[in-house]
Amino acid sequence: MSNAMAQINVRIDKDLKQAGDAVLAGEGISPSEVVRALWNKLAQHGEALDEVKRVLFGGDDSADMARHAELVWAGWKISDEFYQLVGLERSDSSLHEQPWDELYAEAMDEHYAQRGLYQ
Repeated sequence: MSNAMAQINVRIDKDLKQAGDAVLAGEGISPSEVVRALWNKLAQHGEALDEVKRVLFGGDDSADMARHAELVWAGWKISDEFYQLVGLERSDSSLHEQPWDELYAEAMDEHYAQRGLYQ
């Protein structure tokens, strides 16, 4: 990195600036330090831009849910491949074909039965 410096000028509502400055001052941090830290983080971890946007601008719950669903289905696929690899047979009714509420009810029944609270 060179030692040449650049300047960023930003227009912001006066009251918002004063409120933000007060919070930062309470922590002993200057606005310039915050901007430098953000730019540094972006330069070093640009691949995490979606996470930075979620922190700064709020999350998109539907996108988070879609990503979660992708991970769940990927997990099912991995387990299916594992069963095939080790030669285990799966039951005809795969767990991921059962509705969530049925799976949950069965799990809770088993949980309570193990503790003698349900038979």
